[in-house]
This record gives sequence, C-alpha cells and structure tokens, in this order.
Amino acid sequence: MAGKIVLALDARDGMVAKSAWTQDTGVPAIDLAARVTAWPLAAILYTDVAKDGMLAGTNLAQTQRLAESTRVP
Repeated sequence: MAGKIVLALDARDGMVAKSAWTQDTGVPAIDLAARVTAWPLAAILYTDVAKDGMLAGTNLAQTQRLAESTRVP
C-alpha cells in the first residue's frame, strides 16, 4: 500500500524522541528521515518537541533541513 502511511517523527535538539518525548534515542532525526527515503510513505509528520510540542512555534530551519534529507513529502 504505497503512500498510505505517515511516519510521525518527534525530535528534541535534533535527536529522535521516544516514550512520550521523555527520552532521546541518540538517533539524529535527519539521519532517520534519510534512511526511510525508499519506504512507501505518504509523508513524514515532523515535530520539534522543544518548540512545537511546547506551543512555542515551529522550528522552520530544522524542518527545512529534514525535508531536504529525504524524498518523502
């Protein structure tokens, strides 16, 4: 089912976050986005939890870098 799944990617300080944002994985979000380029995803939903998750706006610079690291919308 190509193009039916959206990957939700939450990160803090550029690192993928897990466990309700309480732990960082040590995996750079940009690296993970690049790794999933070949997956049949509809999109990546990226949240910088230090900003977006705290209702402090968006991290446009990091979002742009992540978008440039993959072919997934």
